[in-house]
Amino acid sequence: MYLTFTNPGCGFGGYPKSDFLLVEYKTQRISFMAYGDRIKSIDEGNSSEQLFAVVMKSHGWEVRSATMAEQYRHIDFLLNKNDVHITVDVKAKKRLSSKDDNFLTGWLWVEIAGHSGNPGWLYGEQSHVAFHTENGFMIVSRKSLASFCESKIDLAAPTWEWATESKDAKYKLYRRWSANGGKSLEKSALISIDDLKLEIPYKVV
Repeated sequence: MYLTFTNPGCGFGGYPKSDFLLVEYKTQRISFMAYGDRIKSIDEGNSSEQLFAVVMKSHGWEVRSATMAEQYRHIDFLLNKNDVHITVDVKAKKRLSSKDDNFLTGWLWVEIAGHSGNPGWLYGEQSHVAFHTENGFMIVSRKSLASFCESKIDLAAPTWEWATESKDAKYKLYRRWSANGGKSLEKSALISIDDLKLEIPYKVV
């Protein structure tokens, strides 16, 4: 039995199922969230991470929680299976805006730059990103995801061409201008799950 990444016309390989080592997940680990994010968002992020660890163990992966230093590099978990090693950044379900009660469906937020203007998690050191969606965790290669975003979003667009509201951020740069006391230099955008599935390898667990 294989855990295979699915994509029409794109091969990614598969990992044979094997016995696995249960590693206790540390529920008290520190989460680093963007300035201005709500406590509710932090709780949801922790919940997604805990669920991801359980799911991946059930698929035969050894799971280790990241150290604090690794978290700064956008790594939440280090996974191993049959000598295949990957590092994963888990992204919790997101809302279109903080005022919304419901989570986004069909679209994903990507962070191109953080509040300080440094590269966002899209350019972190993790090998993979796991998006918590309504259908499970969608796992993709970070490098493939970055290439997809670079081909779809004008990352050099001047600010007057950016989306001014979150609902208009589909493949357009967007910034929460009030975040971090109005000093945020973040850059984010929305990308379509359906488009992503058509163009890069992925696995939903």
